[in-house]
Amino acid sequence: NDTHELEQHQHPIVPSIPSSRKSSSSVTPANLFPTPTSLTLDEEKIEKAEAFLLNPEITDVPTESKRRYLETKGNLTQDEIDVALQRVVTAGKTRRDGRSGMQR
Repeated sequence: NDTHELEQHQHPIVPSIPSSRKSSSSVTPANLFPTPTSLTLDEEKIEKAEAFLLNPEITDVPTESKRRYLETKGNLTQDEIDVALQRVVTAGKTRRDGRSGMQR
């Protein structure tokens, strides 16, 4: 009886989802692993950091040194640096994949 009362109290607060709409597909990696939101990231700073990271003159500089530079001189947050580094890595993989396909 107590369980039934508890369920009645929850219904007005939490709308029920029809069983036909309940599925595991609503759980996505984006839901499980939230990424920094655009509200907390400065896209302009990230783009400048990408340009810096793609500069051939600093390719051999250790990643930690690049991080320190971007944090102190570029005034980027760790999340912004992570995004810029990830984009550069992704761009590098895309370029390598494209080149390797052309050499065949």
